[in-house]
Amino acid sequence: MITRASELGVHPTAQDVDKWFLNHQGLHNSISMERISLGKSVQHRTLFANRFTNTPDRLTEFSDEKFLTNHRLETKISSEPTEDEQVVILMQSLIHGNEVLGLLTLMQIAERVLAEVDTLLSNKQNLRSSSLKSKPSFSIIFFPIVNPDAYHVNLQVNAGCRRTNLRPCSKEQEQIIQLNLSDKSVFAMCYTNAVDLNRNFPADWDGQYSAFSEEHFCSFNHRGAAPFSEPETQAVKKLVLEYNVTHFIRLHSRAVPRMQPLLIHPFASFRPMADMLPQTEAKHRQWVKLMRLRGYKVGTALEAIEYAAGGTTLDWTFSQKIMAFVHEAAVPNVCTDRWCGEYKNLHTGNSNIILKQTIKDSEIGSIFVKLAPEDQIMQSNQTSFLHFWLPQNLCILSTFGMFCIFARRSNPIKKLKKFICWGQKK
Repeated sequence: MITRASELGVHPTAQDVDKWFLNHQGLHNSISMERISLGKSVQHRTLFANRFTNTPDRLTEFSDEKFLTNHRLETKISSEPTEDEQVVILMQSLIHGNEVLGLLTLMQIAERVLAEVDTLLSNKQNLRSSSLKSKPSFSIIFFPIVNPDAYHVNLQVNAGCRRTNLRPCSKEQEQIIQLNLSDKSVFAMCYTNAVDLNRNFPADWDGQYSAFSEEHFCSFNHRGAAPFSEPETQAVKKLVLEYNVTHFIRLHSRAVPRMQPLLIHPFASFRPMADMLPQTEAKHRQWVKLMRLRGYKVGTALEAIEYAAGGTTLDWTFSQKIMAFVHEAAVPNVCTDRWCGEYKNLHTGNSNIILKQTIKDSEIGSIFVKLAPEDQIMQSNQTSFLHFWLPQNLCILSTFGMFCIFARRSNPIKKLKKFICWGQKK
C-alpha cells in the first residue's frame, strides 16, 4: 500500500518526494506515469517532474526554436487555447526554497486527484462534444521541487533561511558558497543571496512594469543576469513548451502567521489590466471565484497584496496563452514562520494541524483540475460555432460585443443580473 503524503511529515526530503511519486506507477487503470528528467540545478542536484496521462504516446517533439520568446509581454493578450490542444496541467512548488507549505499542498493535491483519476477521466470523456473527432487527452504534471539547492540548505539547518538558488551574484558570495560547500557547513548559506527564480522569466523582466531597480542586485529577489539564465527556470520552460501546457498553478506560502491565504491571477507585475483582453480578464476572475475558499484574498498581485514583481512564472506562462494562477497558503498559527521548523520530524500534535491545513488547501487544486477539461470543451465548441456563424454576423456581433463589455465594466455592483453577454454561461 502506498504511503500517504501526510506520513512523510512537514519536511520531506527530495528523495522521499521522488520515491512517493514513483510509487504511484502502475496503480491507476486509466493513466500511465512518466518521470521527466529536467537536468541539474546550479549545484548539480537532479531536477525532476512526474507526468500522469491517459495518452502516453502523444508527446510533442521538442525543438530549441520553441525557446525563442520576447522579453516583454505582447499587448492585448488572450489565454484562449486552440481547438486541437490537449488538456495539460502543470503544478509546481518550491520555486522559493523556504516555502515548504507549497510542497505539502502540491503533494496533497496529487494524492487527492490521483485517487479519483479514473472517475475524473471518465467524466471528462462523457462531457466531450460528439463533434470533436479526436479522443481527448489529459495530462497532469507535478514539478514539486523547482529549487532543490535552497531546499537542501533549509533542511540541513532546519530553517527557512534560503529563498534563492545557489548561483552566486558576486565574487564575494561565490567565495562564501564555495568555502561552506568544502567545509560541509551550510549555515553561512543563510546569509548570501543569489537568483530569485521567480524573477528570472522574460515577462516584464525589465521595462516600466518590472518593479526591478538596481538596489535589488544581489538582494533576496535578484532577477539574474538574463531571463532563463538559471538551469531551474530553463527546466520550467522546457516543461511548458515541450508538453504544450494549457493550465498552470504555482504553489507558495505566506511569510508569517495571521496573513490571509491568496489566490492570484495575472498580472503579478505593474502591467495594467488594460493589456489583457476583456473576455480573458473575466475568465480569470470567474475562475478565482470558483476556486477560492473561505478567507482567501483574490485578484492580481496588486489587488491581493499591494505588491508587484516582474519576471514571474505567472506572467510568463500567461504570455504563452496559458490559464495561470498562484496559490499562497496561510502559515498556521502553531508555526513562527513559513518553514515551521518547530515540527521537523514530528507527525503528531500540532504538526497534524499543519498537514490538515494543506489537505484543506488541496481542494483548490482539485477544483482547478476539474475546471480545465470543461474550459477546453467550451473553447473548442465556441471555436467550431464561430467558424460557421461569424462571417454572416460580423456587424451584429461587433456592435453587441462592444455593448456587452461596456455594460459589464460600467456595472461593478452587478445590478444587471439578468443581462447575459454572448459567450457567457447563465
